[in-house]
Amino acid sequence: MGDNMKKIIKICIFLLTFVFLVACSYSGGTTTTKITLDTPKLTIEDGKIVWEKIENATYYEIYLNGKKEKDTQKQIFDMFYLEDGTYVIKVRACSNDSNYVKSQFTTITYTKTTINNDEEDENINDENKTGDGIYSVFMINDTHGAYADNGYDPGFEKLSSLINDLEKENGDIIKIANGDLFQGSYVSNVLYGKPIFEAMNYLEFDAFVLGNHDFDWGLDKVYAYYDGDISNGEANYPVLGANIYDKTTNKRVEWIDPYTIVEVDGDKVGIIGIIGYDLESSILAENVAEYEFVYPLELIKSYAKELREKDCDSVIVSVHDFDSDLNSEIANLTGEFRIDGIFCGHTHQKKDNYLTRTDGVEIPVVQNYDKNGCAVNVVFDINEQTYNTSFYYPRDYLPNSEVLELIENYQDYIDKGNEVIGYTNYKLSKSDLGKNAVDAMQEEFNVDIAIINTGGIRETLSAGNITISNVFDVFPFNNKIILTELKGSAVKSLYQRNGSYLYFNSSFNINNIDISKTYKIAVIDYVFTGVYYSEFKNVKYTDTEVLLRDVFIGYIEENY
Repeated sequence: MGDNMKKIIKICIFLLTFVFLVACSYSGGTTTTKITLDTPKLTIEDGKIVWEKIENATYYEIYLNGKKEKDTQKQIFDMFYLEDGTYVIKVRACSNDSNYVKSQFTTITYTKTTINNDEEDENINDENKTGDGIYSVFMINDTHGAYADNGYDPGFEKLSSLINDLEKENGDIIKIANGDLFQGSYVSNVLYGKPIFEAMNYLEFDAFVLGNHDFDWGLDKVYAYYDGDISNGEANYPVLGANIYDKTTNKRVEWIDPYTIVEVDGDKVGIIGIIGYDLESSILAENVAEYEFVYPLELIKSYAKELREKDCDSVIVSVHDFDSDLNSEIANLTGEFRIDGIFCGHTHQKKDNYLTRTDGVEIPVVQNYDKNGCAVNVVFDINEQTYNTSFYYPRDYLPNSEVLELIENYQDYIDKGNEVIGYTNYKLSKSDLGKNAVDAMQEEFNVDIAIINTGGIRETLSAGNITISNVFDVFPFNNKIILTELKGSAVKSLYQRNGSYLYFNSSFNINNIDISKTYKIAVIDYVFTGVYYSEFKNVKYTDTEVLLRDVFIGYIEENY
């Protein structure tokens, strides 16, 4: 073999070795073993495919007869809209986290047969109608304690003027308060919603639908206005929540009604109240431990039929949520189950949508901004099967003098809330306030790490004076501070799994965490007990009984 050939072979061996070593260096220590998600176990219950939540799954793919039907975050597939026939249904768990691989499919076969009485049902109320078939429904949602006008959130004194104008134009209107009404402002929080209950009595509301934040003080605080004891205040309108079940009895909570019937100028309207399915995770765990929010579709069908049998000319649903899947399922209901309008809450977005029922009739799907940012009025024409939606802005109305007199009864509380505790030269963003809050917790309790959730900060602060009410706007929830300890390995797990949803104190650096070391932690109760933060399960802890908001007020007084 010639010298040149030997050199060429040596060079080739060198290059191959180099490539091999480089490849090893890139792969060494960084390869992640992907985990395959568990496979859902499917069962059929009352015309629905259901399964248990799969750990680390963020959604589920559903295939119908070999074709993809939908993705869903729920553990349920309701087959009410399917035509009669036999269906092969396949479900698998999926995750948005690249460390997890989709599960294997689970397959189940379902045969559907129905008896169609739609043609007979459509005319169930024709002979009972006594009104002109035209009625108006007015809704507010997610008021979050906006009781008295504060210069940026209009209060009930302006909301009252808007309602008066609408009633002059339309006659009596049906008034619905769709959840999350009380928790948020200083005057409402310290008095557990009493001023707002009284204002709604004055405005003659017809229904109050429970929202997730109406559980924030414990449901007993709401029950106080329905317990028959006049001395502590009573609501003159029903509280609705058809799908709020007591876990001990597996029945609807007794003092919460599933629906109410309102008669306006001879037209009877049924209102079914629903809280969003799966909103338990948005509530402090101990405050919702006794309750379950069941999937509401079958309940809506049952109560819609019951209301039409009670001679209601129209049936609407008020749901504290904006769930596009559920809204579509409601719109697909037919015959005696049909719904004429969907009033939504929870997501704080102005929505002026519609859905077309299977009979071709368009029905409204509406929602308002929070804190009286706007209010919606829908005029229905039952005979023509049409509607007209209008949004109004309470800030544009003059205060009602009679409601101002109600507000004066709580002026001392309002003045206390307006007490100035600090000053900022620049706007404080939610991120600024979150970082300030965890630094305040770390300083107050002398811990290594302080943690709150990003969703707990609800407002920004403008440049200028900072008042107690401002702090209640930012931190409306009565979150208590918990002291505990975590191993560094658990801290890293918490950060990797949920770091984007949490604020950590400014001195925290995940790269400096020693997995074998134990760290002192201050964390708010919502995170400590939350279903998504499993690192805190079964650890020893101390409940300080100190509110995050109070610690933050002290921080503002000292640093601003």
